[in-house]
Amino acid sequence: MSWMWASLGGRRDRDEERGDGFLDELHESLTLSTTTRFYGFLMFFLLGMILSVLSTSFLASMRLSKFAVTYSLGNLISLASSSFLIGPAKQMRNMFQPARALASVVYIGSTGLTLYAALVLRNRPLTILLVFVQFCALVWYCASYIPFARRCIKATITGVFNSVRRAA
Repeated sequence: MSWMWASLGGRRDRDEERGDGFLDELHESLTLSTTTRFYGFLMFFLLGMILSVLSTSFLASMRLSKFAVTYSLGNLISLASSSFLIGPAKQMRNMFQPARALASVVYIGSTGLTLYAALVLRNRPLTILLVFVQFCALVWYCASYIPFARRCIKATITGVFNSVRRAA
């Protein structure tokens, strides 16, 4: 797994960087091994995906509050899973790079507003709208990591709208 860790910007060999000071020992005791990080990523990602998929059963039965909480929690857990691979500080720095900042803010904001609309306001149409915004922001955020993905998404959406306009 060292090849995976190295490709993600991690260290290849922990022994090369080990020091003898108190802070080095503390850092070493708090640092997860590459295997543990990978398992943590896998478990969080799968748990998030399971929650997101299970949330659709609440949507089908129109239990909107449970749907919004389960869906939002599943998405947040899936997003947090990458913190196991690159660390939470780098995850936050990546989220707020100029190419991702808007998508990150919209995603986090719409997640909070989704929960507020479902749990406090109990407004079904607003909750559904905010879930859609949350989904779109997450897709746009994830697409920022894939070369040319945003361009493909824009081209696809433009093509669909042009086809619908011509058909009408």
